[in-house]
Amino acid sequence: MDQQARDRDFSKPVVVEPETEAGQIAIFYNAVRQALARETRSSGTGMVLYFDLDGFKCVNDSLGHEDIAVSTSIGIVFFGADHNETAESLIRKADHAMYAAKLSGKGAYRFYIESMNESVS
Repeated sequence: MDQQARDRDFSKPVVVEPETEAGQIAIFYNAVRQALARETRSSGTGMVLYFDLDGFKCVNDSLGHEDIAVSTSIGIVFFGADHNETAESLIRKADHAMYAAKLSGKGAYRFYIESMNESVS
């Protein structure tokens, strides 16, 4: 890992666009791991927000990168110092919550609850 990556301020958001910025996914996962470690040491709490622009793939495929209005679906999962989670499990749970938001009509947010594991699997 280079010095710039080690010095990154993980309190600032990380923008991840899987289709165009595949390398950013590793940075996102590392940011979640860093937050987990920091909150475990400080007995604090944190959250992962997972965003998806509703219908953006269709827009991007047909119009390219033109300026247009789209809605956002957001999945939210909280974790505390007493968690037994990995970055991967938190991101998966936030992803489940984001899909629950999409199923509710898009342009919404949902907090993760355990029953979402069953409905998405």
